[in-house]
Amino acid sequence: MRILHISNDYYNSGVYPTLHQGFQEAGMESVFFVPMSYDDESHRTKNVIEAHCFNRLDRYFYMNKQKKIYRHLRQTINQSQPKMLHGYFWFSAGINCLRAKKEFGIPYVVTIQNTDVNFIYKKMIHLRPLGWKILCEAEHICFVSEAYMNAVVEHMVPSKYRSKIRAKSSLLPFALDPFWTENTNSEIHSAHEGPIRLLTVGLVNKSKNQQRTAQAIELLRKKGFDIEWTVVGASGDAAVDKEICQYPFIRRIDKIPKEELILEYRRADLFVLPSLAESFGLVYAEALSQGVPVIYSQGQGFDKQFSEGYVGYRVNASDAVCIAERIEMALANYASLQKNCCDAAQKFAQKLICEQSIKLYTQDLQ
Repeated sequence: MRILHISNDYYNSGVYPTLHQGFQEAGMESVFFVPMSYDDESHRTKNVIEAHCFNRLDRYFYMNKQKKIYRHLRQTINQSQPKMLHGYFWFSAGINCLRAKKEFGIPYVVTIQNTDVNFIYKKMIHLRPLGWKILCEAEHICFVSEAYMNAVVEHMVPSKYRSKIRAKSSLLPFALDPFWTENTNSEIHSAHEGPIRLLTVGLVNKSKNQQRTAQAIELLRKKGFDIEWTVVGASGDAAVDKEICQYPFIRRIDKIPKEELILEYRRADLFVLPSLAESFGLVYAEALSQGVPVIYSQGQGFDKQFSEGYVGYRVNASDAVCIAERIEMALANYASLQKNCCDAAQKFAQKLICEQSIKLYTQDLQ
């Protein structure tokens, strides 16, 4: 069974290399097709087919860009002869899965993510009928979170399609790099001298909402909490970065390799990331693997992965007061949250997620 996966984000996210490795170890024939605007020899990876088929200007001409991608995808399909396609974005991959099904009769699975829901569907209204057709023609639809499944099926799909689409939809979260699940840290955080250590990991920009996190911490400090806040990640917005670095309680670290990042998780008492939009957020799962409870956004990717109060609390990402209150609640219930974290992280183990994926492919091909 050969599966051809389509993702233009292969080299920008650890999600796809982790899945690729897991599929290979499980003995599944797995090839990733990666449409790109540039060529970089450092990216050469076995069973990853790069298609340098568009330029940066094509982002303004959506359909023309997709036609360019499909010409290369057609060649790859003829060469690799896959039994199924898996497109990891509803629109940008799904449109070419739909074309391939029409031309070659190959069934496909599509995964729905943040960009699909919060950008393309909301802002490119003319593409909505295409989106509905992609879902109707798919063999299966994967959602990385229950929050996104409810948003799409109940609010973005016309009522005449809902029962059909709901019947072939399921939750399939992304997998953690085995580095995290093989190096878990269940050590109970004992009382320590010095400040309470909060941690945020991710690109620093408006979407990750570090500004409002800083406001929440300031509220808590005014109430007498001694808090130190470590922010790890590349700067994606210089203005946001400059603003948060003015707070006296911040400890700012640029993006670092996982071998160093794990030490920051183990140093932390609580992980806080109230993103405005988040497909899933592997950093929450990374934190759990190191025994660190989490604060996450209501209605976004990590919401409803677990019942509230099991490993952390959800917040209204637009409300600094709410964020502050949930941080305080997590600290008050810290022992009961922390004891669940490491076991909870195993839900996202690479082997488990890849086994679930292969089972899904096998069922859909029968």
